[in-house]
Amino acid sequence: MTTATTNDAELVEQLEQLGDEYDSYLRTWTRSLRGGSEGTLKTYTTSARQFREWLCGRDDPDEVPEPVERPATLGDLRREHVDGWVAALAARGLSDSTISNRYRGLQAFLKFLTEQEDVFDVHPMAAGKAPKVAPKRVETVPVEELKALLATCSTKAKQGKKLNTFVQRRDEAILRLYMDTGGRLTEVAGAELDDVDTKRDVLHAIGKNGKPRQLSFGQKTGIAIERYLRERAKHPAAKRVDGLWLPERGSTPLTSNGIHQMIQRRCERAGIKMLHAHLFRHTMATAYLDEGGDANDLMHLMDWESHQMLKRYTDTTAKRRAVLAHKKRSLGDRL
Repeated sequence: MTTATTNDAELVEQLEQLGDEYDSYLRTWTRSLRGGSEGTLKTYTTSARQFREWLCGRDDPDEVPEPVERPATLGDLRREHVDGWVAALAARGLSDSTISNRYRGLQAFLKFLTEQEDVFDVHPMAAGKAPKVAPKRVETVPVEELKALLATCSTKAKQGKKLNTFVQRRDEAILRLYMDTGGRLTEVAGAELDDVDTKRDVLHAIGKNGKPRQLSFGQKTGIAIERYLRERAKHPAAKRVDGLWLPERGSTPLTSNGIHQMIQRRCERAGIKMLHAHLFRHTMATAYLDEGGDANDLMHLMDWESHQMLKRYTDTTAKRRAVLAHKKRSLGDRL
């Protein structure tokens, strides 16, 4: 995740250099493990490679609400980076035993870097214990807050103050897409004009690992998008820019960070707590199940590869439905 002091180009270069350094030591460590148990080798190297992917990548806001700034070099690795990785594994729905195994595998690699390669003076995980991770509660946004957020996008003048129709239409279309489709922050933010199909009511997007997918939206979202497209066509940069979400001024399309800031501004205007795009995703998924939607269909809609992630949502909604069902059939109320 980009930070306030590091731009995209610098971050990409930093992560590439960190990855190259990491890979060099990983090759040496793998060589040192030859001749041992194949099971141990697989467990250890899987942990080290998965940590490398996280360390040299960017946090998925859908999984980790609080991003962790990456170290500039491998020698700058600290306990907070290990904790950030563990949090990401937990958010993906991995079991406690799997997270514990991944933790111990990484622990062995960092021990090698400390004792054999002198990368660290002190083992970054020396004082830590294998985590016991409790299942994360699925957070959602109340319908009242969603409505309050959309209300800030009204084009009707308030107290004689003229509103910018372009910005209002754009922001409503963006918010409704997140609320309606459960799309990831980057999927909606990275959309181009040609990705919108208002005949089939889908937004073509690029999901995880570069896989193409379709975000399905409903009537009200379709109306909001069409209204925005009419305003977009009047924008000075409309014919020169492929990006779907144009800025109020200039020609550089909104980035994920720009959309994140927009959501924060809208929350402030609505007088509600600060929200993140991933919360809309959680809310859409639980609402879908609450309305009787098929769990397997939801798995495809959300682009989940693991049934463990689906289980987090089905468990949450099943418990809530059970409580509501009891209130309707309470024995105590009949006595």
